[in-house]
Amino acid sequence: MSKKKIALISSIVIILCIIVGFINFFAEEINITLIGSENIELDVGSKYKELGANASACSKGKCKNISDQIKINESIDINTLGSYEVVYELKYNKKTYSKTRIVNIVDTESPVITLKGNQDAIVCPGKEYEEEGYEVTDNYDKDLTSKVKVIKGDNQIKYTVSDSSNNESSIIRNVKEEDKESPVISLNGSNTINMYLNDNYQELGVTVNDNCSQIDSSKVHINNPVDSSKEGTYKVTYEVEDESGNTATAYRTVNVIKPISFNTTNKQEYINNLEKYIKEKNYNVSIGYVNLNTNYTYLYNQNVVYYGASLVKTVDALYVYENLAFDEDTRIKVEKAISVSDNTAHRQLVDMIGIENLRSYGRNIGASIFLNRSNTDYYGNTTVNDQIAIWKYLYKVINNNAKGNELKKYFINSYYNFLLFDGIPTTMHKYGYYGNYYHDVGIVYSNKPYIVVILTKHGSNNFQTVVKDLSEKIYGLNQIDT
Repeated sequence: MSKKKIALISSIVIILCIIVGFINFFAEEINITLIGSENIELDVGSKYKELGANASACSKGKCKNISDQIKINESIDINTLGSYEVVYELKYNKKTYSKTRIVNIVDTESPVITLKGNQDAIVCPGKEYEEEGYEVTDNYDKDLTSKVKVIKGDNQIKYTVSDSSNNESSIIRNVKEEDKESPVISLNGSNTINMYLNDNYQELGVTVNDNCSQIDSSKVHINNPVDSSKEGTYKVTYEVEDESGNTATAYRTVNVIKPISFNTTNKQEYINNLEKYIKEKNYNVSIGYVNLNTNYTYLYNQNVVYYGASLVKTVDALYVYENLAFDEDTRIKVEKAISVSDNTAHRQLVDMIGIENLRSYGRNIGASIFLNRSNTDYYGNTTVNDQIAIWKYLYKVINNNAKGNELKKYFINSYYNFLLFDGIPTTMHKYGYYGNYYHDVGIVYSNKPYIVVILTKHGSNNFQTVVKDLSEKIYGLNQIDT
C-alpha cells in the first residue's frame, strides 16, 4: 500500500475517534444501583421489607437523580419456600434499563417435638416402657408426627425428625426401672363398722391394687383384735407388701356396742330405735312402709334418687294386664320379666308397648320420675315414693282385675328375694340389682298386709344381710302398727 493511502486511512481513523469521543462526551450514562444486597434470604412467614434502588443519568461529568422513575415488580409469597425475583425497571429516553434482586424464602426453624407423659419415665422392674406418645409441630410443614424416627436404647429413647428443609430436631426420653410406689389397699364396705355385743364379726375383706404387681387379697395380713363379748373400739389392721418390698397399711374401726331393743309396743319408740339402729349399722338405705288396711305410712330417706334397675319391670306387667289383649307369648314374657327378672323379655315388652307409652302410664299411676333418663335407657331412676305409688296400684289391680291372681303369682317367688326370713307370711316381691344398687320391694300378706320398700346402695358385699335384716324390722313394725 502506498504511503498516501496509509496516511489517508490514518486521518480517517483519527477523525472517527474524535467524532466518537465527542458523541460520548455529550451522551448520558444510566446507572441503577440496588440498596442493600442483590441476594436476600428471608425466613418463611417473615415480612418482606422493600429496600429500593437508586438510579442516575450522567453526562459531561454531571449526574442527575432519576430514582423516582424506577418501577418495582415483585410477586413474593412469604409463606411459600422458593426463590423470587424483584425487578427494578427504568424507562428513560425510549430505552429500558433493569436490575434484579433475588429474594430466597427459606425455612431455618427446626421442628418442635413434644413428648407425652414424663421425659424421665419410670417403669416397673422387668417391664418394657409403653410408649405414651409424642407429637411434632413445624412452622412450615405443620404436623410431622408420622415422620419421627424412634431409636430405643438400654435406658433411653431418642426421637428424631427432619422437616422438608432438613432442619432436624431430637429429644431424649430417659427410662428407669424402679418401683417405689406402695400398693393401695381399699376396704370392702365401710371404714367404720358398728356391731352389737356377742354378734359375730364378719370380715368384709379388702382389694389391693399395685402399680407393678398383681397382688391377691389373700396375701394381705389381717390383724383382727375384735372381741365382740366386750364393748369397745377396735382397730383391724391390713398389711401387704409388693414384689419390690413396698408396704401398705390400712385400718378399719369396729365399734362393739350394746344392742338396741325392739321390745316395745310403742310405735314411735320402735321407729326411733329403728332409725338409730340403721345409723349404727351404717346402712346406706331408703325405706318405705305402708299399712294397706289403714294407709299408715313410714318413710326413711324417701327423697334419695336411685338407679331403679329391674324394679321397672313391675310396670311392664301392670301395663300389659290393664291395656293389652295379649296372647300366650306375651303372658310368658311377663312371667319371665317378673318371676326371674328376664331382661330380654323386659326389652321385648317395652318395644311392644312403646317406651313413651310406658313412661306416660308410669307417671299416671304416680311414679313421678319413671323412665326419666333417656329413650335408650329401659330401666331409669326411682325413689321410695315412686315405688309406693306403683305397688299401691299393683295391689288394686290384683284385687280388681279378673286376671289379678295370675299376675300375683308371678311376684310370689324366692328369686333374689331377701325380704324372706323364717316366719314371714306370703310375700310378693320384685328386686332390682345393678352395680352398687340392690333393691327389694314387695307386699307382705300378714293379717295387716303392707308394702315394704328397701332401696340400697350397698354393692355386692352384704346387701342380702341388710335387706333381710331390715325386712325383719319392718315386719316387727307391722306387728305393733294398729
